[in-house]
Amino acid sequence: MKTTGITTLDHAPQVVAEWLNLLQDDLGWLDRGRALLLLRETLHAV
Repeated sequence: MKTTGITTLDHAPQVVAEWLNLLQDDLGWLDRGRALLLLRETLHAV
């Protein structure tokens, strides 16, 4: 993955992947796309 030189932006994809893994584990979902939709909708609501 291309780095921007901005630490926060470079680290963001890793953080999102960790959040998705936590959602999938907590909810018992195997579908990563479903977890991504839930995360996206939640962040939009916030």
